[in-house]
Amino acid sequence: MWGRATFGHNRLSVLFHARLFQISVRFYQRCPDTVFMKTHEKVLRTSVAALGLSAIVGALAPVPALAHAKVHCKPETGRAVADPIAFHDQAGPQGHLHSFLGNKAIAVGDVGGKEYSDLVGKPTTCTNTADTAAYWYPTLLRNGQPVPTFRALAYYRNWDFDGTRNQEGSGNEPYPVDMRMVAGDNDAPGGGPHVDWNCNQGSTRPGPYRDPVQANCASARPSSKDGQVYLGAHINFPTCWTGVLNPHNRAGNTADFHGAASSPVKNQVAYINAADQCPAGFPRKLPQLRLALQWDYQGNGRDLTLSSSAHDGVPFNMHSDFWNTWVQTGLKTMVDRCINTNTAHTHGSQAICGD
Repeated sequence: MWGRATFGHNRLSVLFHARLFQISVRFYQRCPDTVFMKTHEKVLRTSVAALGLSAIVGALAPVPALAHAKVHCKPETGRAVADPIAFHDQAGPQGHLHSFLGNKAIAVGDVGGKEYSDLVGKPTTCTNTADTAAYWYPTLLRNGQPVPTFRALAYYRNWDFDGTRNQEGSGNEPYPVDMRMVAGDNDAPGGGPHVDWNCNQGSTRPGPYRDPVQANCASARPSSKDGQVYLGAHINFPTCWTGVLNPHNRAGNTADFHGAASSPVKNQVAYINAADQCPAGFPRKLPQLRLALQWDYQGNGRDLTLSSSAHDGVPFNMHSDFWNTWVQTGLKTMVDRCINTNTAHTHGSQAICGD
């Protein structure tokens, strides 16, 4: 009798956890860099298998990842007071201190004078060796001293990505050769609407928050056995393209998109509108790049600033540069196999698509 009651109690517990797992899946779709869903799935599968609930086990087939690629890029390749996009081919220190990652050739020698041919196909810190793109962003400072970037991930997702639905990808073109973008608004506190801050998705403060002070990672705790607390930032890039690039063979700002309203750049790329469509005049669809950065920091944010904030006087005005110096054939392969797909792949099953 006791055994039957125990089994019934355990069955109800598993059913409760199954429902919780469904909620976890939705959370994972919204925040695919979290370890929480993977941990909870493992625990749940072990529980239902032990209780012999084969129907539930069958119902919990491996959850397919969203159509996307996830590229780890070991930070940092270097730092420099230079910006090869915004202050292209201008002599001397320009702008503020940046941290670079990805392409190893970008942060050495004459940083501001780099050209596309200097970078494409060069060694990279990214796990997909075709990703020889260059990424950079303002350096995080703690009491005036640089805080090394702990982890950097480049997510490439469907052009109209929405984390609330299990999305198949279609219609994405590879970024054109030599495209240059600056996402985030260095005129806006926190970096504007396309930037958010967090204390890691595996913590009790996963965000989104407007800045590290609001995130307050000192009050965060791991939300699961494998959870960790790190300060993080997400920068989302636009996806709708006119089909035209701005001139790059000149000194000054050579961006094809710049997120700051004060920028003189004619933007050739735009974000999707409220109807999840590309606005008029921007018909061509590119993958959505999300750069996810983490720092080994667990404080309240009040001892932090950004190098750009010290330069511009705007608190935590996070932004990021992306220069498409991918090996173009490798980029097309990644887009076709990992994003333009209606065949879901379990996260980690495709070397090209990431782990």
